[in-house]
Amino acid sequence: MLQKYLTQLQPYLQYYFLGNTVGMYLWALSLFLVGLIAKYIFINYLARKVLLYLNRNKLVVPPQQITYFIKRPVGFFINLILLYNALIQLSFPPQWQLAPPTQWGLRMWLAKGYEVLLVIAFAWILLQLTNLVSSILSYRANQTDDKTDNQIIYFMKELTKVLIVMFALFFVLSNTFQVNVTSILAGLGIGGLAVALAGKETIENLFASFTIFLDKPFIVGDFVQINQIQGTVEKVGFRSTRIRTIDQSYLTLPNKMMIDNPLDNLTKRDYRRARFSIDIVLSTPAEKIRQLIADIKEYLSQHPNASQLEHLVVWNSFKESSFEILVIYFLNIPDFVQFHIVKGEINFKILEILEKNEIQLAYPTQTLYLKKEEQTETETSKLNQNIQKYDEN
Repeated sequence: MLQKYLTQLQPYLQYYFLGNTVGMYLWALSLFLVGLIAKYIFINYLARKVLLYLNRNKLVVPPQQITYFIKRPVGFFINLILLYNALIQLSFPPQWQLAPPTQWGLRMWLAKGYEVLLVIAFAWILLQLTNLVSSILSYRANQTDDKTDNQIIYFMKELTKVLIVMFALFFVLSNTFQVNVTSILAGLGIGGLAVALAGKETIENLFASFTIFLDKPFIVGDFVQINQIQGTVEKVGFRSTRIRTIDQSYLTLPNKMMIDNPLDNLTKRDYRRARFSIDIVLSTPAEKIRQLIADIKEYLSQHPNASQLEHLVVWNSFKESSFEILVIYFLNIPDFVQFHIVKGEINFKILEILEKNEIQLAYPTQTLYLKKEEQTETETSKLNQNIQKYDEN
């Protein structure tokens, strides 16, 4: 029965269209579809194996990331191979009179375009593999207290990506377009001065990034201040450093700026200092001022977060409308937010101490004295005589 149907379809399969029979088109399509099915099975098998390996090593990677890292680039690479194997089963119509692939023409550009796409697909696989490996290493690094590993992983990931892209570019130029890469590099040597001048800032930032990694003035996660900028370091790259400020702005600063300017790594502080003044009214007795200073000192010395450094609470100066009490103390809290929370609690306690001692805070005031001059009897009598003369006239 099957042979009978094949015999009946034979004339239709021998029908020519654009230089190929219908049977050849069906054969090419069949190869492509079978390849797609095999690709689907292979990619899902590979993804399951990767997930199994990650789970076995207690590495949590979402399945959608596996799809992005593995399925898409590998699928694109296999699709190109399947499409090529299907299309080589067909031929161009002879009447088009196309030049061979070795000569200038459509067939040559199709061949070169396919090679370029193949290199791009392979480079994409390597780039996504780099992302996957760096994600795994970052997850492991996050389990440790040392943040230097995170910084090195990010730096090496970016370096690997740059090398992959450069290798892919040189490979395409050398093998696809038959360009002499050695002569290009030699030409860059001749024009090296111009290139160096044009990319002066980029080169300076690149060397600054190596300085940051070698000297380690800060690492990812440190809270730093440079000029008037304060924030947490989130990334250190080839050219720039990313900082999340207190206002949650995301700043990108050149690495050269990070090493050429004074940088205060606030995370490395053992203590944070608080300094402020308390202005009290001028009518406060001296005994109450002594008691106020003693109570504040006692409270600060017993505070659980107070450092072993000496606290300073003194009557600092006389002002026009108040007495100034200077308070300086240190807390062993490196974290910026937590420091201000504890500082606020201390301020509340100091306010309670003021209320307990019945001491009022001062505000700018002025006292105005009016002096009334008294007239003498002589002056009054002279004034009365002048008034009488005026009336007589």
